[in-house]
Amino acid sequence: MIFSKIFFVFKKLFNLFLFSFFPNRCPYCDCVISCNLCMCRMCEKFIKPINLLKKFKIYNSEEFFCLSVLKYEKNIRKAILRYKFTRRKDYFKNFAKLMAESLKKNFENLDFDFITSVPIDKYKTNQRGYNQSKELAEEMSKILNIPYKELLMKTKQTKEQHLSNAKERKENLRGVYSIIKSVILSRKSILLCDDIVTTGSTLSECVQILKEAKACRVFCVTLAATILDFHNFKK
Repeated sequence: MIFSKIFFVFKKLFNLFLFSFFPNRCPYCDCVISCNLCMCRMCEKFIKPINLLKKFKIYNSEEFFCLSVLKYEKNIRKAILRYKFTRRKDYFKNFAKLMAESLKKNFENLDFDFITSVPIDKYKTNQRGYNQSKELAEEMSKILNIPYKELLMKTKQTKEQHLSNAKERKENLRGVYSIIKSVILSRKSILLCDDIVTTGSTLSECVQILKEAKACRVFCVTLAATILDFHNFKK
């Protein structure tokens, strides 16, 4: 009993120390916020999860779904670009918490065997310092208590997808991803995480590879979506 009280006090002091030197910041305006918040009170008035669900098809016409939490516009877009390209890795916990809360709110049973992420190539990993999607997936794994496992690898370097049109995106990604050799996915259910979905080409290619490896179900979740023809998802 005494030990648990001491541990609680120590934990509280340690968290206070961390907050003093590494404060939690709102991803959308960068102001300092409490460690238990995903965004500041002001941004909370304007930035609301919209929980958008889109149906996509892989190359054999099999369908899969993707849940996107935010619309990729204005301050959300700026926040994600800072996260990806200016080494604002500190945003990942707030983003992941928002994604996990959206999944829990909209689905009663999150019965996935693994959470995994869309991989990026070694050049981009070295350039950015981290894989932004992996950071989101690993943090969601902790929140949702679902094991994180790297299942995919990117074998070729590609140009940034936002520089290509829909047709070029599909062509750019053919044969780019593969299953990690030691992975066994027979009858496994997978939650695939990425930061943004636009045309769905990247997710479709990854889902295709996972299904070819005998995964029984793949569901996708992204922080944001640029596609305008989503319909609002309700339970």
